[in-house]
Amino acid sequence: MRNYDTDTTAGGIAGLLYGWETIPAEWLNLLAKKASIDKLIINLQAKMDI
Repeated sequence: MRNYDTDTTAGGIAGLLYGWETIPAEWLNLLAKKASIDKLIINLQAKMDI
């Protein structure tokens, strides 16, 4: 089985390399389960003392 989900992989790497804030807001607002993702990010930042 081939993995054709390269846009997700590339997007993840770009986000890590260039920073989350460089991703256009209109793209982020289209994320499925965005509220859950936001909550996970907040919890991770709290654990990392960021």
